Amino acid sequence: MMLGFHTRLPLLSLLLMGLAETNPSIAAEPTEPTTDSPSSKTPIWSGELETFYRQVDNLYAEHDQTRDDQLLGLSANTGVTTGSEELRWNANAGFESGRYDSYNDENYDDYWFNAGLQRRFSPNTRGSLGLGHNRVHEDRSSPDLPAAATSPTEYDVTDAYGLLSHTGSDLGWRLAGSLESYRFDDNNTVSGLRINNSDRDRLQSTLGLRLNFQPRQAIYPFAQIRADQRNYRDSVDDYGFDRDSEGYRINLGLSARITPTLSTEGFIGQLYQNYDDPRFNSISKVDFGGRLNWQITPATRLNLSLSRSLEETTLAGASGYLVTGLSGQIATRITPRDELSAGLYLAHEDYQELDRTDKLLAASLGYRHYLTKTVYFGASYTLDQHNSSLTRLGDNSGAAVNGANVQSFADYDSQTLILTLGMRLGTEGTNQVAPYATPVFFTTDTLSSSGLYAGVLGGSETAGARVSGERGHHGSDKSDFAGSGLTGGAFLGYGYYIDAWYLGLEGSYLLSNADLAHSKAKDDAQTLSLDTKDRAGLDLRVGHTLPGNNLIYARVGGTYSRFDTYNRVNVYPQEAYDDSDSRWGLRYGLGTEIPTGPHTFLRLDYGVTDSRDYSVSYSGHTGEPEYADYDPRATAFTLGLGWRMNETALKVVDTSQQSGVYAGLTLGSSSLTSQATGLHNESSSTAPSAFGGDFGDIGHGALAPFIGYAWSFDSPWQLALEVDADLLRAGWEHDRAPTGRDFSVEMNSSTSANLRLGYRLQHGTLMFASLGRERARFNTDWIKGENSNAHVSRDDEVWGTRIGVGAEIPLGRKTALRIDYSETNFDDYKFTTEQNNSDSMTFDNSRSRFRTGLVYYF
Repeated sequence: MMLGFHTRLPLLSLLLMGLAETNPSIAAEPTEPTTDSPSSKTPIWSGELETFYRQVDNLYAEHDQTRDDQLLGLSANTGVTTGSEELRWNANAGFESGRYDSYNDENYDDYWFNAGLQRRFSPNTRGSLGLGHNRVHEDRSSPDLPAAATSPTEYDVTDAYGLLSHTGSDLGWRLAGSLESYRFDDNNTVSGLRINNSDRDRLQSTLGLRLNFQPRQAIYPFAQIRADQRNYRDSVDDYGFDRDSEGYRINLGLSARITPTLSTEGFIGQLYQNYDDPRFNSISKVDFGGRLNWQITPATRLNLSLSRSLEETTLAGASGYLVTGLSGQIATRITPRDELSAGLYLAHEDYQELDRTDKLLAASLGYRHYLTKTVYFGASYTLDQHNSSLTRLGDNSGAAVNGANVQSFADYDSQTLILTLGMRLGTEGTNQVAPYATPVFFTTDTLSSSGLYAGVLGGSETAGARVSGERGHHGSDKSDFAGSGLTGGAFLGYGYYIDAWYLGLEGSYLLSNADLAHSKAKDDAQTLSLDTKDRAGLDLRVGHTLPGNNLIYARVGGTYSRFDTYNRVNVYPQEAYDDSDSRWGLRYGLGTEIPTGPHTFLRLDYGVTDSRDYSVSYSGHTGEPEYADYDPRATAFTLGLGWRMNETALKVVDTSQQSGVYAGLTLGSSSLTSQATGLHNESSSTAPSAFGGDFGDIGHGALAPFIGYAWSFDSPWQLALEVDADLLRAGWEHDRAPTGRDFSVEMNSSTSANLRLGYRLQHGTLMFASLGRERARFNTDWIKGENSNAHVSRDDEVWGTRIGVGAEIPLGRKTALRIDYSETNFDDYKFTTEQNNSDSMTFDNSRSRFRTGLVYYF
C-alpha cells in the first residue's frame, strides 16, 4: 500500500505496521548504515499489487453519533534500481485508490513517485540526490480539517534532498539539505461555504550536519545541528497571523552497538523556533530522541523510537504544536509462510500559545500469510484513541453556559479492520527461515476418556432486566436495570470423545444473590427490586481437545430460573406486586477445562442467560391497576473444580519460549452497571426526594488488543506487565414519557495497565491473577424539563481498579489461547444541574469483562 502519506495518522498507521521508509533528507537524525549495491548494472526491480477491504467504525473521527463505513481499494507500487557500486540510481512510484460504500465524498485517489541518485566518491565518502512528488489526502482526524468539510482536503507535497557523508576512523560526518513544498486544495463546507486552504501552502527548507567521533568504535559520541525555515505562500493566514518562522535543533548524543543484534542511540539538546508574528512567542524546549533496534532471533525484530517534533497548524492562535511520541513495533516470522506484527504508539501534543494538549494512543496487530511465494493474504486491526484537554460548556453549539454540561468534544475513538489480498512482483518470494514457532492448534492424540464427571463452582453474576410499563394511563416508563452478586452451585454431566472432538450433556444448579433495586422518596414514584434466586440448567457442550489435554468448548441449552420481584407505587404499598416468578430461558457460553491430575480439572466458564419476560400488576398512580413488563438477562463467570470418573492421561506441552515480549487480540463481552444516587428537586415548595437505582446493560462485545512483557525466572512462576485498550460503547437508558427525567450512561473506551502473576501447571497451562488500573471515558446525559440549555451531556474520564483471573492454554511453543475475566470498579463522579430546582447526582460505574483470544510470544 502507498507510503507517501504526510499527515499524522496515516503516517502513524504505517509506522505501526512497520512500513514507514527512512527519509534520507533528515540527515541530522540517527540512520542505519547503508549497504552496497551489487556491482552488476542489471536493473533490479520490485513491486507490489494489493486489493483491500477496510471497515472503519468512526469515519469522521467524531466524539459521539459516530458513523461507520466500509471501503474497497486497490494499491500498487513499483521500483527499479540499477548501476554499480560507484554510481547507481533508483526510481519508484505507486498509487492507492479507495471507494466507500455509503459516504462517497470520502473516496480518494492518491499517488506518488520519486527518483534518486547515489555516487561513491571514495571507499569512505558517498553522496546522493533525490526528488519526489506526492498527491495525497488529509485524514479526517487532522486538527486543520474542519468537521463541516464535505470531503478530505487533497494536497501536493514536492520534495528534494541532497546528502554527503564521510566515515573516517577518528571522525565521520554527514551533511544534508532538503526542500519540501506543500500545496493544499480548497474545500467546501456542508452549507456550501468555501474553505480557503491557500494560507496553509508553504515551503520548508532544512540543512543539517552530524559529527560522529570515532564512529568505528562499538560506542561513540556524536553532535548534530539542524536549521530550518518555514515560509508561507500568504503573508498572513485567514486569521491574520504571519506564520513564517525559522529555528534550529542542536543535540549531543551517544550511539552504541551493544551486540551484533542489538544497537541503540540517544540524544538530548535544545529545540528553538522564532516566528515573524510578534503575537507568537519564540519556542525554546528541551529536545531529545532515541531508538533501539534489536534482532531478538533470526525471525523476530523489535524497534523502539522516542521522538520530538514541532508541527505546523493554522488553528487560530496556535503557532504550532509540539509532538512527543513513543512508538514500538515488533515483527516475527512464525513459519516460512506466516508473519505477525504488533505496534503501540503513544503521543503527547502540546499546542503552543493555546491551553490545549492532546494525547494519542494507537495499538495494532497485523498478520500476513503467503499462499504462494508471491501471493499473500493479510489482516490487520488498529485501535485509535484521542484524548484532548478541550472541553465545552453549554448545549451542542456551546452557546449557553451550563456548569454541569462539560463535553470533551475533541475526543474520539475508532477501530479499523483491513483485509488484504496482494502479490509481490519482481522478487524471489518469501525468505525461507526456520519455523521457530509452528502453531499446533489441534492435537490428534486421544488423551481423554469418556464418562461421567461432576464438580462444584462459584463466581460472579451480573443480572439485568429491561423494565417497561405504564406511568399513569397516559405515560410510559422504560429502564435498563442491572446489579451484580455472587453465584455458586454444582454440575453433573457425561462427556464423550471422538478422537479429539468432544460432545457432552450437562446438568447444573446454581444459587445467586445478584439483585437490583430502584427507589425514590416520593408518593407517586415507583419502588422496585428484582432478586435472582436459583437457576437449573441442561446444556449441550461441543468442544475440542487442545495440546496438554485442555478442553475448549461452547455450550447451549435451556434454564429454569426463579426471580423474586417487588413493584409498587409508594403511595399504595399495600397493593404492591410481591411474588416469585419462574421462567424458562436460553443459555449459551464458552469455557475451558484444564486438567490438574488424572481425575481432577479446573473449569473457567462464561455464560449468558436470556430468560423469557413476564408481567406484573400493581396499584398505579391513580389507584387503578397498572402493568410492567420484566425482561431478565444475566451473565455469569464461574471457576469450577471437577472430578472425572475415568482416569485421563496428561501430556506435557513445551512452553519454554513463552516469555518475553508478547501481544494478542481478544474478543470480549462486557457488562456495565451503574449505581445512580442523589436528590431530585421538583419545586421550591417541596423537600428534595432521595433517589437511588441500579442501572446497567448486559453483554456488549468489543475487540481488545494488548501487549506486554513476561518474566519466567526459570520456574513455574511468571510475572508480566501488560497494557491493553478497547472501545466498548456500551450503555443503558432510562426514558419517561411524556414528562419526567430521561438519563443515560455510555462507556466509550478504556485503557489499562496490569500486573499479572501466573503459575504454569506441569502440562503447560498458565493460570494467573491480575491487578491493575483502568481509565475509561463515560458520557452521561441528564434531561430535565423543556429548557435544552439546562440539559446535561457531560464527559467524565475516571480511573478504576481492575482485578482478574484467567488462563493461557498453549497451542504451540510460542502461541497460546487466552481466557480471562476481570471486574473494574471506577471512581464515582458528581454533578448538579442548572435548573432553579436543581438535581444533584452521583454515578458509581463498574464493568465486568470476559474475553478470549490468541497470544503470541515474540
